[in-house]
Amino acid sequence: MKKLSPRLKNIPRRATMNALLLVFILIYPLTTGLYQIDTMAKVIPLMIFALSADLLWGYTGIMSLGQAVPFGIGAYIAAISNNVSAGIPSYMRTYGITEVPAVFRPLTNPYLGTAFAILIPCLLSFMIGRLLLTGKVRGVFVSLITMALSNVLMLAVNNAQRFTGGSNGVNNVSRPSLFGHILSITENYYFVALIAALLFAVCAALTSTKFGKVLGAIRVNENRVAFIGYNVTSYKVFVYVFSSALAAIAGILYARTCGMVSPSLTGLRLSILVIIWIAVGGRGNLTGALFGCLLLNGMERIMAGIIGDAWEFVIGIILLLIVFCVPDGLIGTLLTARPGLKKKEAANG
Repeated sequence: MKKLSPRLKNIPRRATMNALLLVFILIYPLTTGLYQIDTMAKVIPLMIFALSADLLWGYTGIMSLGQAVPFGIGAYIAAISNNVSAGIPSYMRTYGITEVPAVFRPLTNPYLGTAFAILIPCLLSFMIGRLLLTGKVRGVFVSLITMALSNVLMLAVNNAQRFTGGSNGVNNVSRPSLFGHILSITENYYFVALIAALLFAVCAALTSTKFGKVLGAIRVNENRVAFIGYNVTSYKVFVYVFSSALAAIAGILYARTCGMVSPSLTGLRLSILVIIWIAVGGRGNLTGALFGCLLLNGMERIMAGIIGDAWEFVIGIILLLIVFCVPDGLIGTLLTARPGLKKKEAANG
């Protein structure tokens, strides 16, 4: 009888984990209060954000330290669109602006605002990808350049106070509305969860195709993939733009759920955090990104109330333990674990 490959053997395990996560998300609102529901609704967009980074780092081997750039741009455009659709925002009136600036007028239409919040990060990522991912820049240099881009955007947002609210950010952002009805906390929770589930299904379908196998091959040996005839640059640019679209959608949902945005959403800290989430959960399987994000954000909200800012120190310890003890991440280790192997080896020895 033909043996199944390790990848195929992992499918039932991964499906079980995904099903457990889905059940948890579905029943969570039934077990707690509105505050906790609203808090979890803010975590779910971050799980989409983690998916976007896992496509880059986990599957393609591109460690971007600027993944917060499309996330932050999407969040800011969505927030500004929501504000200018109701008139002149208060932070603009503070600087004597009496009418919506011409550059923001298309955003007065909420649907156009959402479209621009996705398209602009994608266009920017396409231009950056064409310059950065041609094969001349690789490894740590990609990380350094994307880190610089993240810092530049954060400074730009801080300095453009007339249009972005500066360090105070953009406030008074309403939750999403459907057919003129602003969603309640619980309705918004399920709305965000539904979008997350659909995007996860798209990512899972994409990575299970030949395209996903080529991405994995690029991560392992980019030169060999190019040698056998694949256009490596096109694959890398596509996944870079696609992951930016996911990050932008996550930013939109995060802004509309939190009710505000701030420059920290575009900065280096968030880009590093998403790498930590993936490292803890396990990269290159999507499921690990979701669990890592959920686990660390849940722990942060619990422990921050107990030990305050020392939580950052705890993150560092957790990351070191993961790197040295379970380098494949928690979920990655569970997916590849073979409990009967050691017993079999002992019996044969």
